[in-house]
Amino acid sequence: MKVRYFVRHGLCDNNTINDYILELNEKGISFSKKLPNLIPEEIEFIATSMNKRCTDTIKHIMCPIIKEFDNNAFRLSKPFEEAIKYNSSIICFCKEEISNVNEKLNFLKSENTDETYEFIYKIGFIDNKKN
Repeated sequence: MKVRYFVRHGLCDNNTINDYILELNEKGISFSKKLPNLIPEEIEFIATSMNKRCTDTIKHIMCPIIKEFDNNAFRLSKPFEEAIKYNSSIICFCKEEISNVNEKLNFLKSENTDETYEFIYKIGFIDNKKN
């Protein structure tokens, strides 16, 4: 069975105009440090947003392949296409980047998106394709 984890970045304080450089606050840093213990599988691939809060969220996870994607690549589903090639992967995102996927899977169900920081959504599926 293949496993995908969708991880919304750790909590940050929105005190800057440049969204790409938002840093994790103390609670977000704590989540980042705990994240490897919250995901039991050995991860083969991480697709992450280029936003600093995302790259900082996944930095404590040991993984041989980590690839950063910009907003446009997320809109085109490139991280998902890449992640599906591996048995276990993480996609670390900002909510704006996965709106098209969320419409289909509806895993960010809360109307108040502030409640979805540090969110982990696990999807397991059987891949019947022959490589």
